[in-house]
Amino acid sequence: EDQIQRHLIPWRDDPRGMIALAFTEPVAGSDNLLPCLDVKAGMKTTAVPEGDHYVLNGMKHFISNAYCARLYLIFARSDLTKPITEGASLFLVPRDTPGLSIGRVDDKVGQRLADNAEIILENVRVPKEDLVGEWNKAMVSRERSVRHSHAFEGATCVGPAQRAFEMALDWAKTRIQGAKPIIQHPNIAIRLGEMWAAIQACRLMYSRVAWSADNFQYFDTRLFNVVNPFCAESLMKITLDAMQIF
Repeated sequence: EDQIQRHLIPWRDDPRGMIALAFTEPVAGSDNLLPCLDVKAGMKTTAVPEGDHYVLNGMKHFISNAYCARLYLIFARSDLTKPITEGASLFLVPRDTPGLSIGRVDDKVGQRLADNAEIILENVRVPKEDLVGEWNKAMVSRERSVRHSHAFEGATCVGPAQRAFEMALDWAKTRIQGAKPIIQHPNIAIRLGEMWAAIQACRLMYSRVAWSADNFQYFDTRLFNVVNPFCAESLMKITLDAMQIF
């Protein structure tokens, strides 16, 4: 409650008041998510207690909204003798904290309105009251939040896939080749049918993951792990097929 009052309430009505979740690092992506139980694997950013502060050092990579955010949720290793499942903590760090800076901003092919950038942490001092949750228990919070985030990521793929399909379908109804609309040619009709079926499969999959995240007794880890790559690969194929129809 105190963290909400100090960090969120002052700019809750500011449309620029975004939060960025800083988890991924240049050498630790999948190792964080699996997670790998080797103490040498996973994130390298560290948090060391020093008086009434924690001192953070390291770098985060490819962080969504990092360039625009006013507040960061930063994961760091707080016990290097344990794997990240037992030795990582989570911190609230305002953008204007001394020692925090933004590095490279990535120039992406897609999702260009959601910037991705590096966050550089050089002796960043975080008050102890800005520890989120329990010391060394950050991965518990991560597991709770990521259940829903994977469903969200699947849904963000379905939107552009649906639009690409609709544009291709409209074009196929009006484009004349061989004295008839190209939708009447079997190869085009079959491709459109496959695109539609893939969209329905993605929609059903992310909906199932979202439901099971809310009803954890039915949570299926297998679906949770595949919904993101399945929907992303489906989006890529659907948009490429739409381009071929055009």
